[in-house]
Amino acid sequence: MLLTPVTALWAAILGLLSLALAGQVVRARASEKVIFGDGASVLLQQRIRVHGNFVEYVPLALLLLFLVELNGAWPLWVLHGLGGSLALGRLLHAFGLSTSTGTTPGRFLGTVLTWLVMLVECVLLLFCRHHRRPRLSERGERGPPRASPASAPTSDRGPMSRGGRAASRRRA
Repeated sequence: MLLTPVTALWAAILGLLSLALAGQVVRARASEKVIFGDGASVLLQQRIRVHGNFVEYVPLALLLLFLVELNGAWPLWVLHGLGGSLALGRLLHAFGLSTSTGTTPGRFLGTVLTWLVMLVECVLLLFCRHHRRPRLSERGERGPPRASPASAPTSDRGPMSRGGRAASRRRA
């Protein structure tokens, strides 16, 4: 069972997008016959920046999403809304920057959406300090059963099981 399934889902989706953007860089390198750097190719510079911008923002945004989810204070629709908005923002930005090196609606909207997601994640994390949903044990709900040392079988402890240092070393 995943501890943070929402973050895992969006990390996988964004990971696939990162691979697709990296593939575009590789294809541009091959078509421009450039192994290192950008070879002063506008196409290659563009593809490098699309991928570079993606890897500049997505890791921090996913880390923030992970922390918001881990705190457990927000419903699933909020978490999926953040992950989906981040993915949409990165898609818009990649498309906008891939079509032109200037300002495009996709690039602008993608940047704004990415920044808004990160801002909301930061605010939610700051708010979690003062408003958090009680943990399972605090709500009176039962979590997964846990084995306690007292419930461990006692018949297999050996001849020195009546206490003392040998018994405590075996239990540790």
